[in-house]
Amino acid sequence: MIKRTSLIRFLVLYAIFFSARASDLGYQPISFNQFFEMPVGAKGLKFNKDVLSVHNQKVQLTGYMVQSEGPNVGQFWLSPRPIQMSEHADGTANDMPASTTLVVLDQSQKNWVIPHVSGAITVQGKIFAERYELQDGSVAWIRIHVDPQSIQEISSTSQNHRHQH
Repeated sequence: MIKRTSLIRFLVLYAIFFSARASDLGYQPISFNQFFEMPVGAKGLKFNKDVLSVHNQKVQLTGYMVQSEGPNVGQFWLSPRPIQMSEHADGTANDMPASTTLVVLDQSQKNWVIPHVSGAITVQGKIFAERYELQDGSVAWIRIHVDPQSIQEISSTSQNHRHQH
């Protein structure tokens, strides 16, 4: 049971953090420091021209999965540095940098539970630089929607492996 669970977990994570070369697949590398103009002006955060130029396009971003108390279902936060949230104690108040990015799985995968991964990870998908309010009232300024095809392919593979154990 543990082997099967570990294999499935590995395959799902591999699909989400697919490590093919970005340029080969048309993904443009981007970094957290390209999201907002610095220093922050009197009117607050302003999107950087770099992130606006790739809005609604395929990008690759490397960061750290934010560790939360509850499960990540269908989405998770990616930050420029390791962060642990305490939702039970702090509610939706948090100390995440504004550049923290919401990584969203495809609608067909919205019920998938995503286990926390320590260390730097790379995600690839379509980026959106715009205000987006979640059901809990928190706001994401940057979102990346992960490419569903790579996840579907690995999901099919993981189902085949289940029967072998």
